[in-house]
Amino acid sequence: MYAIRSYYAAPPTRGSPPEALLASTLPDRLVENTLSGLPLFGGALLLTLGALLAGSEYGWGTLKTLLAQGPRRLTVLAGQLLALLVVLAATVLLSFLLTALVSWAIAAGASATVDWPGAGQLLRGFGGGLLIAATWGALGMLLGTALRSTALPIGLGLVWVLAIENLVVNVAAPLLGAFDAAQAALPGVNAGSLVAALAGDHAELRTPGVAAIVDGGQAAWVLAGFLVVFTALTGLLLTRRDVT
Repeated sequence: MYAIRSYYAAPPTRGSPPEALLASTLPDRLVENTLSGLPLFGGALLLTLGALLAGSEYGWGTLKTLLAQGPRRLTVLAGQLLALLVVLAATVLLSFLLTALVSWAIAAGASATVDWPGAGQLLRGFGGGLLIAATWGALGMLLGTALRSTALPIGLGLVWVLAIENLVVNVAAPLLGAFDAAQAALPGVNAGSLVAALAGDHAELRTPGVAAIVDGGQAAWVLAGFLVVFTALTGLLLTRRDVT
């Protein structure tokens, strides 16, 4: 409703033009609006979820009790990863549904045209959102397993997502060529680039963390690589170390 009120009342000199503000909330921007929070703020929350899933097992002592009953460590890890993926898939799907509902309500209230994205674009959006969410969640699990706790992994993860990557992208990269090249390997940068690619060529990218720094194909492969590496390192730590 804020967008509708701004459309009718806000003067053109206050931020974006009212027409542009309204257009950014309509159903044709569904993929962009749903996924734009994942590279930065949503990623921080999902990393926290992964750290809680893995780190809580050490704090509560449930991992040691579970392994004493017979299942292999990699079997336990597979179960944790499956549970995390189910939760993340449900979260991404629910985000799409809620964003679609709000977009439709805004369009109906403003008597605007309702133009939904195609099925292919929605499927690509869901898959890309799940890939980003799974990468952040897997990083949280790696930190929780490596540090055998929850507070420190969450703190380190938030510092990385909200501070270090932002400093590299917004401060160091414009000044130093080495950082400009290195930012293309950061998970947050690739997550933001993937969202930018999924949003389309004509999208107005204004959300922090969303920018087309690398192309969408490279971003997807880099995130998939991070997901594999984070999962493999978590499995290695779980199988090689004592759980106490």
